[in-house]
Amino acid sequence: MKGSPLLQVAGLVLALVLLAFPLRHLTSGLRKEASPITAVAASELKSVELKLLSSAVPYSFEIQFLGKPLWAGTSQQTIETKTVQIPFPPEGVDLTVDAHWTNPGMAAVQLTVTASDQAPLSQTMWGERKVSGTITFKEGSPE
Repeated sequence: MKGSPLLQVAGLVLALVLLAFPLRHLTSGLRKEASPITAVAASELKSVELKLLSSAVPYSFEIQFLGKPLWAGTSQQTIETKTVQIPFPPEGVDLTVDAHWTNPGMAAVQLTVTASDQAPLSQTMWGERKVSGTITFKEGSPE
């Protein structure tokens, strides 16, 4: 090898420093990511009725779609309903349900989803004073 090892290391460090600037520019540009819900065209949104049935009251709940709150509240009634606009593709939607009861003991919450052009789909979750989970509602899945 020709040259001093110290000069070789200095040349290598200089080359890496010079490459660092274009690499940083290429890998750290501003990224605009649209929200998954807002990125969907209005024609792809469906009117979906959500019905929440609880075996115990009072309770508080939150339903999330794509990690964002879709519906939340506290209820003194066993049944609550709300209509929302979300995409409902044939492969289904994932809804995350969190429910908390003030009364001790086991309780259940049933979420029924009815898209404008299909039969109602229901899932039930049980828990002691609270329940949390993600449910997939898919066209043609059994109730």
